[in-house]
Amino acid sequence: MQNEKPTGEGRINSRSEKDVHRDLLIVYKEAEKELNNSEPEKVFLISTYRNRAEQEYLYSIGRTRPGVKVTWAKFGESPHNFYPSFAIDIAFKKPNGDVSWNVELYDRFAKIMQQKAKEAGTKITWGGDWNRDGKKDNKKIDLVHHELTDWRKLKNKK
Repeated sequence: MQNEKPTGEGRINSRSEKDVHRDLLIVYKEAEKELNNSEPEKVFLISTYRNRAEQEYLYSIGRTRPGVKVTWAKFGESPHNFYPSFAIDIAFKKPNGDVSWNVELYDRFAKIMQQKAKEAGTKITWGGDWNRDGKKDNKKIDLVHHELTDWRKLKNKK
């Protein structure tokens, strides 16, 4: 049975595993297990599915709202906007409960995600290596982001 898409008034930014595409979730759970068994800082989801209101709000930041831009994608251009979500954003929690933005952990987790994706036969793109050449990008960087590489093809399948 397929989960139901989150609905309601206003902005929805799910952090739930149930809102993630099965192939991506399998890879994430394996990578989560490996990292969390070896690090004091634990990985967790900060964004899975986003509705139109949330994506439009995020897109407005740094454009028509104050702040630094947080997304390049308008609604419908982000893999977060489809259900189940073709993308996840992650962060790390320190033992004291504070959120960690440790760049080295993002790099390490991305390598684990790539390895687990390869083992599962799934193509994943990390927001730190958009062209998937194994080298960290210099310009367009989104270290928290992982997506199914072929999400544009998948979104058209019923």
